[in-house]
Amino acid sequence: MNGAGRLWPRRGWGELAIDLGTANTVACLRRGRISVGEPTVITIERATGRTVAVGAEAKAMLGRTPESLEVVRPLRRGVIADFEATQTLLAAFMDRAIARRPWSRLAVVITVPTGVTGIERHAAREAALGAGARQAVALEAPVAAALGLGLGNDVKPAAIIDVGAGTTEIAAVAMGGIVTSHAVRIAGDDMDAAIASYLRREFNLLVGELTAEAIKVEVGSACALGDDDRTTIARGRDLGSGLPKAIRVGAGQIRQAMAEPIRAITRAVVSGIEAMGPELASDISSAGLVLVGGGALLPGLDRLVQLETGMPVRRADDVVNCAARGAARALDMGDRVQFSDGYPRGRT
Repeated sequence: MNGAGRLWPRRGWGELAIDLGTANTVACLRRGRISVGEPTVITIERATGRTVAVGAEAKAMLGRTPESLEVVRPLRRGVIADFEATQTLLAAFMDRAIARRPWSRLAVVITVPTGVTGIERHAAREAALGAGARQAVALEAPVAAALGLGLGNDVKPAAIIDVGAGTTEIAAVAMGGIVTSHAVRIAGDDMDAAIASYLRREFNLLVGELTAEAIKVEVGSACALGDDDRTTIARGRDLGSGLPKAIRVGAGQIRQAMAEPIRAITRAVVSGIEAMGPELASDISSAGLVLVGGGALLPGLDRLVQLETGMPVRRADDVVNCAARGAARALDMGDRVQFSDGYPRGRT
């Protein structure tokens, strides 16, 4: 730590917080301004390794590229699966985030899931360093989310349920660190896969991941909300004829399709709460649970978790960006935050 609990001297340094997620990456400047919010996707030319597109532009190419191009999602289940692609993606996002800012040195706080191995945590830091940062430190995502909501920085614990694309994490956060946590590798991507599997099984219809995700967003829900008359068109390829095919599906059908991964998520939340000690559970019971992450946007998920746990549950106002904002806040908190690797790592 450097002076007054800071991670590094401020003079001459640029500072950036990055919430690196399986589906989306959000970058935030120190004062809380979101500078990048893009899908964690990159398109690469197979023969040369040249980057063709990153972020939303690359995601739009999923299932639509010629053989010469490959669309890569470099994170799987919250951890880096393709280090080189992650490093390239981070470099592009960092360039966008700090455009027109003449910083000679850049320091980065990057989020990681709870329960990752030392190797996985090290990979996240090294990817940030390889992308151009001079210093990098890792922060567990539920801590970042809590800080971004103004919670978890004193002795009073906050219970965070972070439903991402690849993982669901349940954590009690206090004094800027994890008190207890439980994570499962089931989340939003599994809902999309369940929708695709349902359409294939029931209608002999093959759909891509973008279509499955769009159906979830349009008519998906975690529990009955009295709007089962909502419908959408699912377009794909008929597995029998091989020709394009479109069918109309309803909210009730899609909820049925997603039932198993949603059950797994609620079971994980209950397991995480059951693992808490009595004093902690008492504090959490009165304060309630806070849903964050892109998966928290699924209608009815807060209601279902409340029903399963018997505890008050609320969806955060800024479910997608709160972790990046919290990581940015940690830049000023220094040793009042328990960084998951304890100290910044740098490069010469």
